[in-house]
Amino acid sequence: MAKKNELPPFVKKRKIMFGEKVADRQRIQAGVEFMEAGRYDDALEFFVRSDAEEYVREIVEIALKECNVPVFLRAKVVLNEKPEKAELEEIADRALEMDSPAMAAVALQKAGLHEKAKEIRSEVTGESVDAEEEESTEGDGTK
Repeated sequence: MAKKNELPPFVKKRKIMFGEKVADRQRIQAGVEFMEAGRYDDALEFFVRSDAEEYVREIVEIALKECNVPVFLRAKVVLNEKPEKAELEEIADRALEMDSPAMAAVALQKAGLHEKAKEIRSEVTGESVDAEEEESTEGDGTK
């Protein structure tokens, strides 16, 4: 497993990623090193440029397990797939189990479950959902 301090420095990373004479296997190897170090966004950049779908799918699985909604969504974009509602609900449930309500709220929002996301946000902030609605309509003559 590559450690963060063993990763290529910025200039070398850029040469591997954008170099015209760099082989796909080099990009894939660099992507794997970044993935093993937990730097999934960087890994995705290498995998996109080397057509390494199996590694992108591995990142999807890691993101689901770790409740990393932004990485999950980005990997789905790389795969040119739309996240399924069930996947987003699963990641939200797991995020709540792991005491990560912010990630759960983001997943629920992306799943189209806006009310559930709002409830979780209100639990975190300690404000009731009704209080939020009253604040947004205060002063405009509506209730």
